[in-house]
Amino acid sequence: MREMIDFNGEKLRILREEKCLTQRELASRAGISQVCLSRMECNHIIPRRAMCEKLAWVLRVDPDEFFGPADETLDEIENYTRMFEKVRAIDDLNKLISDLAKALTEWADKVIKMFENRGGKKDD
Repeated sequence: MREMIDFNGEKLRILREEKCLTQRELASRAGISQVCLSRMECNHIIPRRAMCEKLAWVLRVDPDEFFGPADETLDEIENYTRMFEKVRAIDDLNKLISDLAKALTEWADKVIKMFENRGGKKDD
């Protein structure tokens, strides 16, 4: 089981709801008060390891399922990651465009100088 500090009450709530249990029902089966369970689900308190194991046993899940970000949070992280990658790609394209503009300007300046050195006139 993970570090207790990584406990995620939202995941406990989701698992409880998936099992169609009320807070009162789960609390009663786990031998705790409904208020205590509510505080766990809201992340106001972190249960002890033994309590996580008891809740997991009642819900018939692995205790590790109470830890880490919720699936919705993972979806948000993936969305932000995709957006960041797009912003990075846009930044890369902007740099490329800037480099191309600089190269074209340098090339145009060289062509103008070559034209002037051959005796031609530059149109203003």
